[in-house]
Amino acid sequence: MNALCYTLQSDGPTDRMLLPILNWLLSVHLPDHAVTPQFADLRSAQPTKGLVNRIRMALFLYPCDVLFVHRDAENDDPGVRVIEIEKSIKALNTKMVIPRCVPVVPVRMSEAWLLINERAIRRASGNPNGKSHLALPNIKTLEKQPDPKTLLRELLRNACGLQGRRLKNFNAEARVPQVAGWIDDDFTPLRALSAFQKLESDIGQLAFEITNDHEQ
Repeated sequence: MNALCYTLQSDGPTDRMLLPILNWLLSVHLPDHAVTPQFADLRSAQPTKGLVNRIRMALFLYPCDVLFVHRDAENDDPGVRVIEIEKSIKALNTKMVIPRCVPVVPVRMSEAWLLINERAIRRASGNPNGKSHLALPNIKTLEKQPDPKTLLRELLRNACGLQGRRLKNFNAEARVPQVAGWIDDDFTPLRALSAFQKLESDIGQLAFEITNDHEQ
């Protein structure tokens, strides 16, 4: 079995929620590879401003075969974010060893990709057998949700079953990365979303290139 190490460079620590999704896509397209994921946590590094510097620091601290660069589209066209990432990669020092790079740009926010599994939200909340009603949006409307981050936190709070002071102290943000881990390694429903389709297409191309490299 071949080995592949990748690094995810993102906007913040909660974006490690994307690791299970990337692992799943790589297992689909490179099933004969043992994948080692790394999350570029730059909080302990020297302060870095600008995407170019953050990518440079990520590659220095977390060398890899493939670099995934995440930016939420927020209110912009996802294509704008992709261009920003591509320009930042080109702006890196040419003396650096630059691995293959893949943009990860969800429409609006990454949290939209976690609004697909009620059981995972209940488990992440710490109350897997809860019966409270959780109004998850239809998969076709996920990319139209105005604020997926707030919606996911509200669902976690509704699911946890706590009340009063215990509910007030419930840290929904800290539970967000756990949701992805409880989706039972199947993100197939996300294939209905345009941003996810773009990411899977890019990873498919990545897999094609890596396979060709091995055959030469």
